[in-house]
Amino acid sequence: SDLRNEPSFYPGLWVLCEMAKINIRVMINSDAHHPHELTLLFDKALEQLRQAGYKSVTYFSKGEWLQTEI
Repeated sequence: SDLRNEPSFYPGLWVLCEMAKINIRVMINSDAHHPHELTLLFDKALEQLRQAGYKSVTYFSKGEWLQTEI
C-alpha cells in the first residue's frame, strides 16, 4: 500500500503505549489548514488511543481541564 495516503499521528502508537502506562493525559487536536479538516481523522485518532490503552481524553472548557471517556 502507499503509505503517503495513510494517516499518521504524533506521537506514534509505541510512544502512546508508553505514555498510557504512566498515565500521561492526552488530548486530540489538529494541524488543519482548512476548517473542513479540523476533525477529519479524529475517529482514527481515538482508535489509536484505544489501542494504546487509553480510556479517556483531556479537553479544556470554561477555564478548566476535563476528561471524557472514549
